[in-house]
Amino acid sequence: MAGGRCDVLMRGAWLLVSVVVPVVCVLAAPVLADLKVTGDRSAYDEVVAAFKKLFSLPGFRANGTNLKGQGLVFEFAAPDSFHFNAGGRYEVIAVGGQGASRGDIPGTTTGWRCGTPKAGHRLLFDPSRATGTYNATRGPDTIMDGTPVHTIFFAEGDKKETIYVGVQNGLPKRVVTGVGDTIDYYDYGARVEITLPPCAQ
Repeated sequence: MAGGRCDVLMRGAWLLVSVVVPVVCVLAAPVLADLKVTGDRSAYDEVVAAFKKLFSLPGFRANGTNLKGQGLVFEFAAPDSFHFNAGGRYEVIAVGGQGASRGDIPGTTTGWRCGTPKAGHRLLFDPSRATGTYNATRGPDTIMDGTPVHTIFFAEGDKKETIYVGVQNGLPKRVVTGVGDTIDYYDYGARVEITLPPCAQ
């Protein structure tokens, strides 16, 4: 990913946790001169606007399944607090410049490991901060959980996603990666309460 370096594998517009151990990462500041968009520019802009709007909310939640069959749960509270759990095997919490993680990882302690995450961390990738070459095209509109959505095929090189954006609210509804990982967004605008574990206080 030209926009940053993470131990979490970022795929376009969403959280991909195909790896067993996701970690807090830092996205580089955008360099707009390095951004190139092919295909349907309006489709690309719609994806960017959808995720920008998502991160402007007081909070939201998301869940899904990765290609390893792990259940994924994500909660976000503005401006940058989050709680992420991957199938009970790995968990990350960040609040107010402090972070903590724990997981079923050979050779590590089972308790919370706490520290100070670097500024700008996010487990969800915001395409409005991206650089590189992207291709966006439109698929047929459809209905998802009773909600009309636009279908957008979004790619950076061989990293491909299908992104569903709500017609009425302009927010991401679902993302499916090229390898079949899925995440659904919901509870838009929720007042999410996230607290650090004792070791980080």
